[in-house]
Amino acid sequence: MGNWSTDMAEGPALYPSYPAWTVFINVPAEQMIEWEALKKGPNTDTIWQSGANNTFTAPYPVSGLQ
Repeated sequence: MGNWSTDMAEGPALYPSYPAWTVFINVPAEQMIEWEALKKGPNTDTIWQSGANNTFTAPYPVSGLQ
């Protein structure tokens, strides 16, 4: 999605059901993607999600990954 560049990150995330966050993106069909959440403010350091990368493979064209 952003090739690990914070400047190309999707978002911002919505959080109507905090602490769950939601971002709607287009996902390529039948292609595995890896992603991590991050928090980035205008005057703060970027904080990446800890642990292993999340992975997702869309079985067919879909929108919205939660």
